[in-house]
Order: sequence, then C-alpha cells, then structure tokens
Amino acid sequence: MNPNLHWLSDFPPQKRMGLFLSEALDGEDHDERVRQLATELGCKNGKTVEMWKTGAAKVPLRMLIPLARHTGIDVSEWLPLWIAAEIGSDDGDQLYKASQRMLSVWEWNLIAVARDIYRGDEDDD
Repeated sequence: MNPNLHWLSDFPPQKRMGLFLSEALDGEDHDERVRQLATELGCKNGKTVEMWKTGAAKVPLRMLIPLARHTGIDVSEWLPLWIAAEIGSDDGDQLYKASQRMLSVWEWNLIAVARDIYRGDEDDD
C-alpha cells in the first residue's frame, strides 16, 4: 500500500480524491496553483478544479495523467482515488484498496534492478 495515501482510508471513498488534490495544491500560492492547473488542463477557470476538490464534480479519467504531471505525483497514486470517487460505496473502497497495489514507475524500476542483482549469473548452474 502506498504510504502517501494511507491517511485517506479514514474518509469515505468519494471524498478521497478531493482531499488528496487539496493537499497537492496546498500552500501560500494555492489560488495560483489552482489557476495554473485549470489553465494547463484546458478548463475555463479555477472553479472546475475547486469543484473537484470539494467533490461537487468528478475528475474525468482523461485528466489523471495531466494532473499527475502537473502535481509531480505519480499517476499510480491518483488512479486508486479516481476509482474510489467513481464507484463511491463499499465496492469503491474494495477497489480502492486493490488498486493501491499498483507500482509507480520508480518502484517498477527498483524491482527490475533488484531482480537483476538477485538473479545472478544464470551460467553458474
């Protein structure tokens, strides 16, 4: 399970995406970050992003990769949140937990290196 998402398990599935987005955009320059994200995603204004944060609107799936790029947070962290928001109920919670097992790009690369190291020279057999 991704430790960056663990705290969200205490909240209803449909609220997690907004909370994580709020945290990702938090800071003294919050309004500017919201405006920049909205512009980058092709939204008319920051109200769309604000609605995503409050849960008044759902983040479209096609926005996850641009959202991940903008925030610098791997898409593997956004996808479980999107699934939970999309499904809502207890089923959303089960799918949320299952989708947290996805690996980020850096984790995948780390595993590949570890496999190469521990595999050793196969000619020694």
